[in-house]
Amino acid sequence: MNHRSSSIAGINALKGFAILAITFFHLFPAQLTGGWLGVCLFFVLSGFLLALSSERKTADGTYTVRAFYKSRIIRIYPSLLLVLILTKPSKAHGFNRGTNKYQNIYFNSLRDMKR
Repeated sequence: MNHRSSSIAGINALKGFAILAITFFHLFPAQLTGGWLGVCLFFVLSGFLLALSSERKTADGTYTVRAFYKSRIIRIYPSLLLVLILTKPSKAHGFNRGTNKYQNIYFNSLRDMKR
């Protein structure tokens, strides 16, 4: 690992593999099982990279909790808002409750977000 570099060789490939595993599981849920493994791999790698980045910033004396949360919000919230904006209309146009178990999970998630 090169300490000057902010990346580690192979981590992006592993994260890409995890994302592909999750995507294919959602595309073919009846044929593929174990999609949760991709989620676990992605979260473990993301947690490792966050901890490594925080440790490096602490060693440099540049780490602050405020800056950490600001960077998380800047990185996560645009995607969150996009997903919420794009999925809300789909409930009103076309998806009917009860057609399959995956749609039921989707609609139950939307209902729970309102509470």
